[in-house]
Amino acid sequence: MGSFSLAPALLFQIIVLPIVFCILLLGLKPYIFAGWQQCILFFARQLSIPLLALNEQPDLSHLGFTWNGVITATAGDLNAWWVSFFMTLLALIGSFWLDKHRIPLKYLLRIICVLQIFSMAFFFFFPDRFPYTIDSHSLNLINMGYVVILGIPFMLSLGYYVLEVSLLRKIISTIYVLIYFLVLVPFQVMFHMLLLQYCSLLIMPVLYVCLGMLFDVLIFVALYSQLASKIGQQAMK
Repeated sequence: MGSFSLAPALLFQIIVLPIVFCILLLGLKPYIFAGWQQCILFFARQLSIPLLALNEQPDLSHLGFTWNGVITATAGDLNAWWVSFFMTLLALIGSFWLDKHRIPLKYLLRIICVLQIFSMAFFFFFPDRFPYTIDSHSLNLINMGYVVILGIPFMLSLGYYVLEVSLLRKIISTIYVLIYFLVLVPFQVMFHMLLLQYCSLLIMPVLYVCLGMLFDVLIFVALYSQLASKIGQQAMK
C-alpha cells in the first residue's frame, strides 16, 4: 500500500493559513458586526420592519436588536395556523405527484412538511411557551453565520489547501468565499425577518433548520465545488 505524504511547504500552508485568517476575523469582529448592524437596520427601515439596535457600537461579544413594534401574525394566531396547515397539507400531497426524476425535491419537500407539522403541533398545544422572538432568532442567525465564517478557512484547509495550487490563489480563493458569506449573512437575516414579520412565527423552526446553518454549509459546498472545478478545468488544458 502506498503512503500519503505532504510536502513541508504544503503542510505549513494547511496549518498556518487557517490560523492567520481566523486571527484576522477575530480582530475584525467588531467591524464586521458594525457593518452587519448598519446593513440590517438600513434595509429594516426600507421594508418597514420595526427593528432597533440595542447598542450603537457593537462590542466584541455580541450584536443585539430589539423589536419596536407588533408582529403582524403571531404564533397564537389561529388564522395563520390554519393557513399554514392547509399549505403544508397541499405541499405534502403534492410531493406524491412528483415523478421519479424529482426524487430529491420530493423528499426535501416531505422533510420540510414534517418539520412544519411538528412546529404547528407545538404552537397548537403550547402557543405561549415558544422561547424565541424575531430579534432573538435574528441574533442566533448572526452568531451562527459568524461561526461558519470562522470555520471556513479550516474547512478549506481540509479540501482546498491540500491541492497543488499557488499560495496566492489559495489566499484569493479564501478571501472570495469569506466576502461571499460576509455579504450573505445580513441579507439572510433580513429575509428571515421579512417572512416572520409578515407571515407567522409558525415558520421559524423550518427557517432555522432549512435556511440557517444547513443552508450556509450547502452554500460553502457549492463555492468549494466551484473553486475545485476551476483547478480541474485548468489541469485539462
